[in-house]
Amino acid sequence: MRFDFARLARTGLYGAVWSGRVPADVAGAPPLSVWQWRRHVHEQAHRSLTTEPALWVLYPIPGDDPIWIPFGPRDLETGAAGAQRMLSDAGVSRGDVVLAVAPPAPWAGNTLPYLFSSADRLVAFDPPARADSLRSDEGLAGVAVFPLSVTTVEYKSDLAVFPLSRGPTVIAGSRGDMEALLALAQRAGQRRPRFRLALVVGFAVAAHASDLSDSTAELLYVPGMFAPAGGRPDVPGVWLPPAAVHVELIPDEEWGRAAQDPSRVPAILTAAESVGAAGELVVTVANSVLPVIRLRTALRVRVADADPAVGIRIEVLNRMAPRTRDAAAAFAPAARPGRTRQNHRADREA
Repeated sequence: MRFDFARLARTGLYGAVWSGRVPADVAGAPPLSVWQWRRHVHEQAHRSLTTEPALWVLYPIPGDDPIWIPFGPRDLETGAAGAQRMLSDAGVSRGDVVLAVAPPAPWAGNTLPYLFSSADRLVAFDPPARADSLRSDEGLAGVAVFPLSVTTVEYKSDLAVFPLSRGPTVIAGSRGDMEALLALAQRAGQRRPRFRLALVVGFAVAAHASDLSDSTAELLYVPGMFAPAGGRPDVPGVWLPPAAVHVELIPDEEWGRAAQDPSRVPAILTAAESVGAAGELVVTVANSVLPVIRLRTALRVRVADADPAVGIRIEVLNRMAPRTRDAAAAFAPAARPGRTRQNHRADREA
């Protein structure tokens, strides 16, 4: 994963975060807080972006307001390829009918339904060879997808009956939205269905979705990645592909020291050094409009495995409390707009 650090140092965001210095590599860059991202990218996007974005997407931050991430056309193509690999690994295959429960746009949870509907023209589906999988020249031709937002049907629950009457075998979305959709369908006289597979967004949700499906795989929306990272029904956690995201960790004890002393820059471990350890997830993503370099995600995870050929498997444990300095700065009037229903909804789902 290569970056033009000299060019990035001239942007408003990284020029401020790096204090005018040009790091030699990712390890030489200081960590980036969500408050710094929000302050420079939200308020002065024209000084931070390296090219014109195709769209902006909101990513939830546990215990805080979400952040906007810009994407370009190349990021959508990369995201489509990543989503299709993730879906195949999770167990989506020929003959499946997928009900994608989407949050209100432009939340990150909408990227997967978008990629479902756009994958054929963005990139060919190339899953591992399996008898029931799709060939690389078939796109998603063997999978039927019905995206549906709870927001659009909460005042007319009859609309929820149509996709459920198609006999979906896979359901994807946050557990809260799934439950809301099923409750609406029951109110309209539809019996509660059971699915072969649930793709669920949330913290450690796989063990608690047995009332929805026979098996469950987790989804995680990483800031900067257009497609979600996904898990597999046979193992807990999600796999972060090394080609898409560079994973690091601030261990719990180091995070605690930095929380007590806001002037302290915490030590950061590589994924290989972090196997078995828990702490705050730090990610670097090669976004074509504005790379995300060493962003502190406020997610507490455990690094379960680190295989350069397969990826980094993490188990999401819970949220980190905001650091004192970042929390105080985030409440400054210029940096923190009023909270919305969507903000609070994202916190509940997290």
